[in-house]
Amino acid sequence: PDLKNKRILDLGSNNGCLPLMMLKEGAADVIGMELSREFFEQSQLVRELFQWRDMEEYAFKAINTDMYDIINSDLGRFDIVTSFCTLYYLKEKQMEAVVRRASEISSFFVIQANTIAGSTWDSDKPRRASVEFLNNLLINNGFSDVEIKAPPLSTRPLLIGVA
Repeated sequence: PDLKNKRILDLGSNNGCLPLMMLKEGAADVIGMELSREFFEQSQLVRELFQWRDMEEYAFKAINTDMYDIINSDLGRFDIVTSFCTLYYLKEKQMEAVVRRASEISSFFVIQANTIAGSTWDSDKPRRASVEFLNNLLINNGFSDVEIKAPPLSTRPLLIGVA
């Protein structure tokens, strides 16, 4: 979806590079939820570096919390919710709850699949990271239309759910 003047929630924002790139592409503001204290702290530094380099203030707010906390949080409405290679780290029931909550606060949910997801975390992760599973997850939890963007040879297709 077009990012211009959009309010975005990024689940599993890592070191903040993707939220900051969304802001550089015209997003109005981005809130990132990141569980890792280390990545959360890196995101603060990355924001400062982007602002220094571009001589511009970026409306990026990182929250050091689990993305699952979205189900109990009141951060308002968003134009877009994103989860780039992160949602499948949750268990299936948690994923369902997160997607349902996303459908309540946004009309768009962009999820990145991973067709080569390793199973070092748990043996079910490759299934949860698959395009088929994520497509069904979106459809069954509030996003009636799903568009899949999978460039040739891509191992990380995007699924865009529209409520």
